[in-house]
Amino acid sequence: SYVSNSGGLVGFSYSVVDFPDTYWDKYSTGQITSAGGNGLITPEMLQQTTYTGWDFSDIWELDDYSSYPYLRNNPPQTIPAPHNLANDMGTLYLTGPQIVTIDSTYEHIVVVYNMGTNPQSSFTVRLVIGEDQELGSVNVTELLYQYDQAEIPVSWIPERVFHSDIRAEVLLDGDEYPENDRGVDFHLISYALFDGGTGTSDQPYQVSCARQLYSMRFFLDNHFEQTADIDLNDFIDHDAWEPVGMYRSAEDNSPFSGSFNGNNHVISNLNLVPNTEWGNYYALFGYTGGGCEIRDVIVENFVVNGSSGNFSGIAGINGGTIIDSGVILSQNPAITANLGGLAYQNDGLIKDSFAELMFSTLNPELNIGGLVRLNRSVISDSHVIVEFSGGNNSGGLVGRNDHSGAIFNSSATGSISGLNSTAGFVGQNYGVIIDSYVVDIGVIGLDQTGGFVGSNFGQIERSFAAGNVVGESHVGGMVGRNFGSINNSYSRNSVRGFRYVGGLIGSTSAASTVTHCYS
Repeated sequence: SYVSNSGGLVGFSYSVVDFPDTYWDKYSTGQITSAGGNGLITPEMLQQTTYTGWDFSDIWELDDYSSYPYLRNNPPQTIPAPHNLANDMGTLYLTGPQIVTIDSTYEHIVVVYNMGTNPQSSFTVRLVIGEDQELGSVNVTELLYQYDQAEIPVSWIPERVFHSDIRAEVLLDGDEYPENDRGVDFHLISYALFDGGTGTSDQPYQVSCARQLYSMRFFLDNHFEQTADIDLNDFIDHDAWEPVGMYRSAEDNSPFSGSFNGNNHVISNLNLVPNTEWGNYYALFGYTGGGCEIRDVIVENFVVNGSSGNFSGIAGINGGTIIDSGVILSQNPAITANLGGLAYQNDGLIKDSFAELMFSTLNPELNIGGLVRLNRSVISDSHVIVEFSGGNNSGGLVGRNDHSGAIFNSSATGSISGLNSTAGFVGQNYGVIIDSYVVDIGVIGLDQTGGFVGSNFGQIERSFAAGNVVGESHVGGMVGRNFGSINNSYSRNSVRGFRYVGGLIGSTSAASTVTHCYS
């Protein structure tokens, strides 16, 4: 794998430094760069004239072409010397383009050297990514004597989209020191050319196939529009979808900050697999930043393959705007991880959007939100049709509406089952819910089960719930357990439970307020 901040003499320096009269062997270390010092080839390292200013009278000694410098007070058996192997070749460095497009021909130059005492005139040079996927190779018949180096061109044609560390290898039969045969040289990007456009807001790139959709990750601040339905079952380049945009932490993230207009075309069979190299959120877009707009996107039948991480159909974390978009999930037999249907976490605006979900869960501890798992900003004019089983803090529209969360003019219908804080609309509410409702809803939970909200610590205004609610304790037609305020709202639910059961509220605290409500 790629190693950062490595060097022949110094790996990394926090300031600009100058190390005069210091050296490293580019051949033996396999490093062509350093944060200080001077890189030389082995023959130069074996000559006393190289070491200008060194004291070879009292401190140092060097036997030309037989040893590196050594301290005079060292016994002879500790003298560092180059290994004198008969057959030993290595790669020194690689040059060439770092961004390529599929189905075009490219040439990279690999610099190889012969460290062995035997001349070599038959060896193979190749380019490799991953464990051992060859991009291109060439058989070389050029004669190289000891310490000779040569520039070997390797031509190849990218056949798939990817981004990966690329390395050069030299293969020699009978090589006695294979450790220097290979090394990672740089990061290579291979992408598919778009059908048209320039990536600007008025001339967005046109996307019509899976390879082009995947290639958006290399242009995170550009603008795109979808021009045809895309079935990711046809995406043979990768087994799993790597999200566009990544969020690992506040210090380690790379958001998609452009725009994507799906034009109401469908993206189907998105295969989501957890991989921490891609961040912690797995969706079509892993992380969308402020100013990003996603519009008219429909994701259908995405697949969650994993039990760790946070999953959703369109955005892992939405920091921008999602408008007139939706997800449809009806073929996934079981969800095994935390899920938000459209977005896992909303820090921006979701408007005029929908989710239609039908699934079960294998883990009763999972947190599920039909549209959004965690809402920390604004959702408006959106709706869901759901049929799922979740765990704690699960809701038909939102799992948890946080203190900064606000939901307006939205609705849910369907059936939900879960454990604690389960409800038809929001599992746990700390924010504001206004002008919203659930109809034909069926909710089954344990503790703090509500037709509209499971546990309410925030504000509910001008909303209602109609359907059936079944729980054990703190079961309410509108709210299971109330610590906040409910105003101008009502419930027409059938409610059943064992204790703390109410037509509107299962139980309420002394600090809560309820005005102009009925059940």
